[in-house]
Amino acid sequence: SNVTGTAISASSIRWDWDPAPGNPSYEIYDITSGLPDPPLLSSSSMNGYTQSGMLPNSLHGVRINAFDPVTGTKGPQVTASAYTMAAQPLPYTPYSLTQITTGSMMLNWQPNGNPPETRFHLLVSPDSGFSTAISTYAYGHSAAISGLAPNTLYYAKASALNLADVETDASSLSSAYTLAQPPSQLRPTAISMSGVTLTWNTRENPASTVYEVRGTTSPSRLTNSSVPGFITTYQPFSAGKTVNVAAFNGLLTSTTYYFDVAAMNASGLITARTESVPSVFTTPGPSGAPTGSIGGTSNPSSDVTISGIMTDNRTISLSIPAAAYNNQTAIAIAPSTTDSCRQNLALVPLLEVAVYTQDNLQPQVPVTLTINYLSDDAATITPSISNLVMARYNPLTGECLPLETTVDPGSRTITAKLNHFSVFQLIYKSAATNLNSVRVYPNPYYANRGQGFVTIDNMPPKTDVRIYTLSGDKIWEGAAGDSGLMTWNATNSSGVTVGSGVYLAVLDSTGGKKVVKIAVER
Repeated sequence: SNVTGTAISASSIRWDWDPAPGNPSYEIYDITSGLPDPPLLSSSSMNGYTQSGMLPNSLHGVRINAFDPVTGTKGPQVTASAYTMAAQPLPYTPYSLTQITTGSMMLNWQPNGNPPETRFHLLVSPDSGFSTAISTYAYGHSAAISGLAPNTLYYAKASALNLADVETDASSLSSAYTLAQPPSQLRPTAISMSGVTLTWNTRENPASTVYEVRGTTSPSRLTNSSVPGFITTYQPFSAGKTVNVAAFNGLLTSTTYYFDVAAMNASGLITARTESVPSVFTTPGPSGAPTGSIGGTSNPSSDVTISGIMTDNRTISLSIPAAAYNNQTAIAIAPSTTDSCRQNLALVPLLEVAVYTQDNLQPQVPVTLTINYLSDDAATITPSISNLVMARYNPLTGECLPLETTVDPGSRTITAKLNHFSVFQLIYKSAATNLNSVRVYPNPYYANRGQGFVTIDNMPPKTDVRIYTLSGDKIWEGAAGDSGLMTWNATNSSGVTVGSGVYLAVLDSTGGKKVVKIAVER
């Protein structure tokens, strides 16, 4: 009596029953096929038997009777049936998780020999312990799971149930991030001459989602790479920005820009891009500045650098100390092609910029101009580095006044110190061989007019310059560079500003000696 079948694997069932009185033996017949003369599985004195070699999730039946092995007397027949376990499903190769979207994914598995009527139990959870999970049941080998959060790591596993609802152990189907949702409502909230602040709606993306912002002046370029024009990535994914605000400078004045933003999930997959509505039109620069200048505003409380890529594709920056202006002042930089200094363009490329300011205000302390020249310029610039300087064109006198300049061929930069805004051009300047044409400017030097420094020019290279008071006290010493130029900022060797008066500059060079007077007025 009490014959029971217990599935112990996908291919075996344990049959057990109560022992009959008198310690008989037992005959176990396989009645699964329904044949009138079923095959004998075993004859045993034990009240239990393990049947093996069966298919997963399949129904099997036995008929059992007791018998006396001495007399051959048989007891009544008792039948029972049971299902084998379903086979544990296997992960699908190569990918178990596919068709991933912002809120759903497809789970794929291998049935592993289970018959089509096998039901599979699927669990998807944002934690590996599956303390909270989305649960569903499916047949076959794949099923879609929805209701997931965007840009979230989900773990998946699958188990199988036989037709008696006995469940196998679960198999991991790996893990994957859902896609981030595309941002919405990208729009400008602040626009300046060369800058913009953009904001967008992150929708349901988690706080860890990273965003990228691109921009172009070609409206169709964002959606069609064959359209002429450049796309600039102002905020790349590599910057790791997770906030929904992006502010940047370096735009051209009075120019329309088109921006888009995209989100990236934690596994590096990028969503569709959302374009800015409306587009951005930057404000004009100060009076006289052409459309397409690089603009910015000085700040009397902090140093400011105005930088960007000009329309001739050269990168430029202007570093403005806080003391340069008492009030915020609009400043713009633009390429120029006047060739005011009439250079031999076979020796020097036409590299010229103009600086414009609000109400033509001039800086009260020196500022620094840096231009990155192009690789095409290098072929001309590199052989002549020791003879190249930036010069300021003076429209009142027609002179081109050389400036203290550094040319770095490694970074392809030209850096010059400015004390007055105008047109600036790279010129070829041969150092003098003597001191016959020494030039000092400005002279007199008016410190309260923001002239910044005194330039001594047209000297032989490495000319030693010593500056004395009229009473003969040496207060400063320096040397000319390879181009025969040096500057003095009207301070002594300790950096203390000198007082008003006349000073003597003693020049000592391979081409002779000379004394020039410099007047300083404060």
